[in-house]
Amino acid sequence: MKEKRGLSLYQKMVVIMLPVILLFNLLSLFVTISQTSRIMQKNAESRLQEVSSGASYQISASMMRVQGLMEHVKTSVERSCDTPEEIQDYLYSVADAYLDIIPAGIYGGLEIGTYIDKMWQPDDPDWVMKERPWYVDGLTRDEVTFGEIYLDANTDDYIVSAFSNIRDNGGSGDVIGVVCADIDLGEIKEILLNKTIFTDGYIYGVDTVSGMVFGNRMDASQNGAYLSELNDSISKRAQTLISSESYGVVSLENDIYVMAKEVPNTNFVLISVVEKQDVLSSLSSLRTIIAVVSVLSSVLLCVIIYILLRVQLSPISKITGMIDNMHDLDLTKHTDIRSGDEFGIMSDKINRFEDDLRDIILRIETAIEAVDHKADQNDTAATRLNSLAQNQSDSVQKLQETLHEMSASVKELADNANRLSGGLSDANTAVSTMNASLETTVDQVQEGRAMIGNMSQTMTEISDISDKLQNAVENMRQGLEGIKNMVDDINSVASQTNMLSLNASIEASRAGEAGRGFAVVADEIRNLADQTAQSAVNIVQTTNIIEALMNDVSHAAAESNAKIKDGSEAMNGTNSTFERINDSVDGIRDAIHIVTGSLSQISEVAQDMAKRSDEQAQNTGSILSDCEMLHDIAQNVSDEGGNVENSGKELKELSVQLGETVSGFKV
Repeated sequence: MKEKRGLSLYQKMVVIMLPVILLFNLLSLFVTISQTSRIMQKNAESRLQEVSSGASYQISASMMRVQGLMEHVKTSVERSCDTPEEIQDYLYSVADAYLDIIPAGIYGGLEIGTYIDKMWQPDDPDWVMKERPWYVDGLTRDEVTFGEIYLDANTDDYIVSAFSNIRDNGGSGDVIGVVCADIDLGEIKEILLNKTIFTDGYIYGVDTVSGMVFGNRMDASQNGAYLSELNDSISKRAQTLISSESYGVVSLENDIYVMAKEVPNTNFVLISVVEKQDVLSSLSSLRTIIAVVSVLSSVLLCVIIYILLRVQLSPISKITGMIDNMHDLDLTKHTDIRSGDEFGIMSDKINRFEDDLRDIILRIETAIEAVDHKADQNDTAATRLNSLAQNQSDSVQKLQETLHEMSASVKELADNANRLSGGLSDANTAVSTMNASLETTVDQVQEGRAMIGNMSQTMTEISDISDKLQNAVENMRQGLEGIKNMVDDINSVASQTNMLSLNASIEASRAGEAGRGFAVVADEIRNLADQTAQSAVNIVQTTNIIEALMNDVSHAAAESNAKIKDGSEAMNGTNSTFERINDSVDGIRDAIHIVTGSLSQISEVAQDMAKRSDEQAQNTGSILSDCEMLHDIAQNVSDEGGNVENSGKELKELSVQLGETVSGFKV
């Protein structure tokens, strides 16, 4: 038959591996580029969040310093100033105290029409304080609030006012005026101008109250304008984000990233802008480098695989030639592959297999001659074996009949002895069970006596503990009396402290401006005295509850002590009963020991008789079984004798056929 030839293993591996490598590299290139682009876009969003949050934090911190300072001024006015003159004096004293934070100073106005400003006085006769936006809006604000941004006509700087109302705390609590401060946003403007996102990205601020834009580094013409008046795409998108309150969300439209970020505790919103091309500017060169590296690595990998396959698969042709020789039954040639890899191991094993097969063929030729000689001898021996087996079968048949009669007699004797032994065993088991139960009863009686003793001792200890508990309750009652005396002392101290704080307030009011700070301290001391008095009341209530609980505990301990003494007397009677039970059980145990000894002697005699009868029956049965087996063996030997004779003839024929087959090998 003509052998069908296809692609070699080397050709198959090249055809399969090279396209797979190219496809894998292309897939890796695609995934790398797409993931790089996605990472760059996520980096853009992260960068927008990071820069916006940093600017928001800086602006919020700057504004909160002013807000905290104004809250302090408002609180001080309400607590320490009772007349318009005192308010004016106080605002004059703090107006220029914080110029590093509020360069324009702190000012205010009262409902009676008084304008209080140490740093500036109006020179326009048409200027009316109560019509100013900071005053009108400030009357409605109980907390410091920032107004809208405006452009100062004198300095051309962005200004925002921080204002709050002040109330008459000592009287009706009505609003009596407004405190205000003008904040220069130059510091905030510098923060925005110095913030850069990637290369050309920028941040600017929008006042949500007025809509004014400030701090725009890329388009200075928009600074001072109102967002609603700007028509460029970025401004329109900023308006949409602010109106929908979509803060902290990065929006991408027309290849421009835009994000709005609220500044906490202010009316400001930061608009962050960066172009997508600015984000991806470094991606194009990176893509080119990745593509070139991928192509070069693919070509280099293909060349390396081609060379490796060429070198490593070269022994296959030698192994194939060796297998062809073996297929032609030629066992005279070897392969000469010298390597430690799988091909070398395969070649070595094929050579050894060829040597082993040659030895087997030679041994088979020798064995064929011996088989021919033995087949003739087996034919003669099979005939003699068949005759001897028939004689043996007849003798065994007679021996079987005699053994059957002997086995029946021995079996009957063994059954009688076993019945006697079984009855004695049941009696002995019953006595043993009774003895075990009695021993268990003795153990339980002893355990009961021990438990009664332990319980009696425990009752005594509990009684002692109850007495100690009553003593402890009495000591605690005395301690509560001491606490009540201490509470009386605390109340006395709180009352005296309250009087002292009242006197201090009076003296502070007499001192005027110099005593305002001391008046605040006096108020705090009076509040502390009130809290101390209230704590003393709470302590008295708590001690009353504890005293009631202690009375209940003392009563319960007395009742428990009486019941414990009654239980101790009952346990003493129970202990005497256990002693009488123990004496009765000892007499029963002695009688059972005598019965157990007698039954054991009888049982030993019966068991010995049954054992000997069983052994005799087993021996007889074993002999009978051996005879039956011997009879069967004799019959099988007779049958196999004929089979051996037939097998000898078949073996002779197979020997001839095997000799003809082996003669085809070249060894």
